[in-house]
Amino acid sequence: MEKWLKAASHLPSNLRKRVAKTATLILLNQLESLDVRKLRGVENTFRARVGKIRIIFASNANKNIILDVGFRDDKNFKKLR
Repeated sequence: MEKWLKAASHLPSNLRKRVAKTATLILLNQLESLDVRKLRGVENTFRARVGKIRIIFASNANKNIILDVGFRDDKNFKKLR
């Protein structure tokens, strides 16, 4: 199981559904309706916000790869950026 899927599985059900919907849109490269920002200091890496949850993903030539899912103020999550 991918690390981000495992992290998402530990979320409450209402947040899990919202994160799953956002992750699907990211993987389908439909970013227009999402709150997406580029991460500073890292090439082709972005974050999408779902409430207090952040989805970190990399974008390479019309293909997006989800790297991590976590709470914004989680110390382990911040180290990955």
